[in-house]
Amino acid sequence: MDSDAPIGGNIPQEQNRQLQAQAKVNKRAQELAFAFQQTRPRATTRLYSKPQAKWGVWCKEQGFSDGELVTENKMVTFLDEWVLHRPIRSSCYKRACTDENGDLVTQTLGVSSLKQYAAGLVDLWKFQKTLGQSYSTAGPDGKIQMSKAKDHRLRNPTFI
Repeated sequence: MDSDAPIGGNIPQEQNRQLQAQAKVNKRAQELAFAFQQTRPRATTRLYSKPQAKWGVWCKEQGFSDGELVTENKMVTFLDEWVLHRPIRSSCYKRACTDENGDLVTQTLGVSSLKQYAAGLVDLWKFQKTLGQSYSTAGPDGKIQMSKAKDHRLRNPTFI
């Protein structure tokens, strides 16, 4: 054997040192990611928490092998299934909308809600990337979903 690797499965000292240095860098990046989430404005945390919680529920229902990992295709499917067609909550202060015949019309969430959900999921993807869970360099930006929402709005007048 002409190999320089030590016999017995021991990792060479230089490789071990490099692994320890990389582990230290990764640990610090994770600490900073968690610290950033703790120090950001409460309104931002509150705004992102609902979409991220619903994302977790949806991913568990779907049974994805990668769990709650955010990808563009999964995000588009989630927004289409859980957000785009979801009716707005009724208010006791507003009258229900009706059509020309007086029939009740169910209004669905609007573009601003869709953008809020997309922003919450992009934030989750950035956090996952910082933790080293996502290796995708191009994150989900929701452009596919926003073009789909515009098309949906043109076809559906109750989309506000």
